[in-house]
Amino acid sequence: MRVLSLISLLPLGSLAAVLATSSPDFTQPPIANVSNYPNGSLFYHWRPRAHFIHPSNQLGDPTAFWQAPDGTSHITALYSFLRGTGNASLSTSAFSGSTTKDFVQYEDLSGWQNPVQMGPGNEVDYIADFDGSVVASGYKGLPTLIWTAVKGLPISWTIPYVDGYESQGLAYSQNQGKTWIKLDGGANVPVIPRPPYKGGVVTGFRDPYIFRNAQFDSLLNVSSGEPMHYVTLSSGLHPAQPGLPGVSFEQAGPRVWLYKQSEPGNWLNWTFAGPLLRSTINDTFVTKGSGWAATDYSDGNNYECSQITNLDFDGDSSYEGTGLAYASYGAESNHTLMLYRLGHWDENAGIETTPVNASLADGVVGAKQGVEMQTALEGVLDWGLAYACTGLRDGASSPARRIVYCWIKEAFATQDATKFVTQYISSLTLPRELYVKRVDGVVNDELVRENASWAILDPSSSSNITTIPLTQFAGSTAANRSTVDLVMLGIKPAAELSAFRTNANDSYHHPALTLQPQDFNDNASCIASLNPELRTITAGDNATLIHELFIPLPRHPSSRHYELSTTITFPLSSLRNDTADFAAGISLLRTPQSSSTSEDVAVVYQPRNESVIVQKRTALGASSVLTTPEVGKLRLWNTTAGLEKLHLRLFVDGSALEVYINDRFVLTTRAYYWFADATRVGFVYQMPHNSTMRGEEWKVKFENTTWWEGLTEAYPNRPTDKEELIKQAMGYPEPENNPNAAGIIYNGTGPSPPFPNLG
Repeated sequence: MRVLSLISLLPLGSLAAVLATSSPDFTQPPIANVSNYPNGSLFYHWRPRAHFIHPSNQLGDPTAFWQAPDGTSHITALYSFLRGTGNASLSTSAFSGSTTKDFVQYEDLSGWQNPVQMGPGNEVDYIADFDGSVVASGYKGLPTLIWTAVKGLPISWTIPYVDGYESQGLAYSQNQGKTWIKLDGGANVPVIPRPPYKGGVVTGFRDPYIFRNAQFDSLLNVSSGEPMHYVTLSSGLHPAQPGLPGVSFEQAGPRVWLYKQSEPGNWLNWTFAGPLLRSTINDTFVTKGSGWAATDYSDGNNYECSQITNLDFDGDSSYEGTGLAYASYGAESNHTLMLYRLGHWDENAGIETTPVNASLADGVVGAKQGVEMQTALEGVLDWGLAYACTGLRDGASSPARRIVYCWIKEAFATQDATKFVTQYISSLTLPRELYVKRVDGVVNDELVRENASWAILDPSSSSNITTIPLTQFAGSTAANRSTVDLVMLGIKPAAELSAFRTNANDSYHHPALTLQPQDFNDNASCIASLNPELRTITAGDNATLIHELFIPLPRHPSSRHYELSTTITFPLSSLRNDTADFAAGISLLRTPQSSSTSEDVAVVYQPRNESVIVQKRTALGASSVLTTPEVGKLRLWNTTAGLEKLHLRLFVDGSALEVYINDRFVLTTRAYYWFADATRVGFVYQMPHNSTMRGEEWKVKFENTTWWEGLTEAYPNRPTDKEELIKQAMGYPEPENNPNAAGIIYNGTGPSPPFPNLG
């Protein structure tokens, strides 16, 4: 009582200071801005247990993946070791990683106490080390890394580019990736020192990806017994403006550049082979207005984090040179997304495609023969917060698979402040498998005939996968058939994640259930025994009122670490029907009905506009987290077997929420619950407030609904006590000096090395 009296007399500023010294109470509403809680006090609350995550500190892009000959996979992510509030930022500038043999559990490669494998500070990378790529046997027959060495800032597609700020360095490892030795001790000797064109016309020059590809070898007439390696670099071209360098507006836009070894086995000299993928500014391959690549300007101005391979119906077919061409890339613009394309590799004229007003930079060796993608389809790799998706060829599996992880960004309103309260920032997604998915017997109508995230399979395809461009479809034999077969990007949780089910410490299965508009009637006896709950909620811009029916599961997980699966059947008549204004799905992380403050996350499908929506209703305010709904687009196909059902698979792991649907749709987001009892799970059916919809034609059926609690601990050999993982009261622990350069001061102080001599 005395304390309460004292607090009541304090001015508001002093009151906030008192509250900030108190640990969070998850039975009471949070303070307005959770970044004012004590440092480290939210370390456990939202922390994932089954995801790849650094011990503490800050995680960025996944990078430098590779697989050793014994099948051990190396999973690495950018790392920040900045300490204290004075030099805190969201930048990540070093490498830290783990190894895994099963994509479920990980071992810190350099130890959790000092995880840095490579950091900046040498001549070639005075500012930062950015994304790179690794081959198991490269320079001197050792694991070899090519990465982007950053020497100057800023580097942004929004401003003129300074040649030399980004170059591509080479490092090798004598201890299987625990540490990396920069070429010539990190001296100013990058292996790809400058963008291909001079004059600052590019928008960026980073994120090298090394790969082998038998189809590239065939197109480029590579006949050597030693495999040829290729490197792509993410970039773009500025449009010329008065007084600023650039190319014509028609030729400007994002690019993926292709490089090849000057000769197989030569890791120090690279030949520029022109564009592998190109687009005009803020353009898209998909039919305008359709939304299948999210926006009509989806490709943006600059590409980042590009990845290249071939995919077939089983997985990665790059070494065989079969299947479809695959490229993924981050698109920087007004709406930054992680996109992909599938298509066919074709020969192009290499540097003969040089844009007007752009000439090769001095010292750049150019090839007059290259490879370029002929796009068949384009889509969104993850509709939520995931970015910088990176993959590897899992050759330990037969047939080989393509395994991909993405960086899950946080959604704090003030991330630089809140990261000290959590003492970590971000994680990677769970591993995903990519392949070419086939959907047979789709009704041949106008719905299949648009440029989108699917393509029509040529029925004459035999040993390879061939698609029919829409411009040629009318004259093809497929046009006269009642059904067609479609191909699209398949994306599903890695098969190894079945361990979450077999190792679960608890589970629950619910019988089939049907919901319909009539159930909103208080006298609906058919669901009375299921303890239905009715409420009015806000949606969208919080100005739209939604009437929601919630049917709780009789049992729910006791933690926030579980997998949930259900199958939902929607009526065919509801698809793309404006009169069918409803949505249905799963509500989770929900407080009890008796709670004075309501919070939950709902994952629903709205058939009217073919949208998957993740709605976030949390006790946390706008000063703490971003609560904008996440929205993606998914079509359920009408086939000879009937309308596809919606197979929903959810992974809840602390704040990490991953939504997988029908092995072709993924949406990753952050679910920032607050209350300790926000653990309920159940079915939801939503309609506009005061809707007059009635009739059994709008009924939705839920089947095979099961949850499995107790996701496998990703790091069984790490301590669980945060005091062991965090070695100081505020900020981040300082690692030992970079083993590759004694005396480096990691916060960027000290004299700058010489700037690159670009010649």
